[in-house]
Amino acid sequence: MCSDSVRYIDTAEFTRLGSTISGQAVLAGFARFCEGLPPQPQDVVSWSLKGWRTTGGQSFLEVSITAKPVLQCQRCLEPFEYEVSVVNRVELVNRESDLEDEDDDENALERILGSRRFDVLSFIEDELILAVPYVPRHEVCPGGVSLVQSEEPVVQEKRPSPFSALAQLKQNR
Repeated sequence: MCSDSVRYIDTAEFTRLGSTISGQAVLAGFARFCEGLPPQPQDVVSWSLKGWRTTGGQSFLEVSITAKPVLQCQRCLEPFEYEVSVVNRVELVNRESDLEDEDDDENALERILGSRRFDVLSFIEDELILAVPYVPRHEVCPGGVSLVQSEEPVVQEKRPSPFSALAQLKQNR
């Protein structure tokens, strides 16, 4: 999947130096990601990882991933290719207790624990798992079932009101 020289990094050193690495890995090689999915083609996942530190000492990783896994539509049960294009930024922390200090703010950056032997491909696999929908569906299934509602309103025949029929009966008396 990837050479050992790139598979593991020291996150403190990587971010201190402002390093960047990139690579490709066979999609089918990500066992946790592929679990429960249709057989995957021999396509590759392209990824890059960039590290940096702020003047305040905060460390960050930015990950970019592109891939085209095959998912199973949960509406028609047919396989389809899903395009993944991820750019995500995470904050690195040094202690597990720092992970618990996350704000309740939905827009807060995700925090992960840095290490001297950080598994880059496991991190890439985690991001892939998060990038696919929980319930994958075609926008329009091959059988014509559509996820998007038709913009044309459905015209229903207007039936006469039973009260108008009674009113006519009263007038005819």
